[in-house]
Amino acid sequence: MHVGALVLGGAAALLVGAIERIRDPDPFGGTMHCLLSCRSVGCLILLAVLMVACDRPPDDEADRARERRAADAVRLADERFDPVAFEELEPLRPETVQERGRVIYEVSCAKCHGPEGRGDGGFVFQGDTLQPRSFSDPDWERIRVPMELRRMIYVGTAEGMPHWGIRGLRVRDVDAVAAYVERELIEG
Repeated sequence: MHVGALVLGGAAALLVGAIERIRDPDPFGGTMHCLLSCRSVGCLILLAVLMVACDRPPDDEADRARERRAADAVRLADERFDPVAFEELEPLRPETVQERGRVIYEVSCAKCHGPEGRGDGGFVFQGDTLQPRSFSDPDWERIRVPMELRRMIYVGTAEGMPHWGIRGLRVRDVDAVAAYVERELIEG
């Protein structure tokens, strides 16, 4: 329901109350009190009409265009994803990978996924609070396949997860954050 409609309904109720006071004047001026109430109600009605006029329905064409762009970005990231790039990474010490992954997770991922990966980060995207799945969800099988987790981080989603592989993280960083998620948030 539009906010303007609620205000308009409230103004109508006040107007009815003001009209009732005409029949039953109060001891502090009777009709004058009613006139002040009617003026206030008139302002509320004007405000409600303006709010209804300004409260346009969502632009369906703009929503469809935004959805197409999101789908195109996912498709582009998926086309660029190359599992071989992960296999060709120069090995680093496990402690180095974990620390790098932890830092990347805290800076780039925790705002949505939450500090412990429960999906409770509370990040708002396009007016909606994102609620990604918890990494501890036993029914989420894809994240338990190492290359699928890396693909998900690299490609992102059309629902709000960034396409990290084409927007800011190098393959080594995607690998490090995936290793951190696997060891600390899924298994840990």
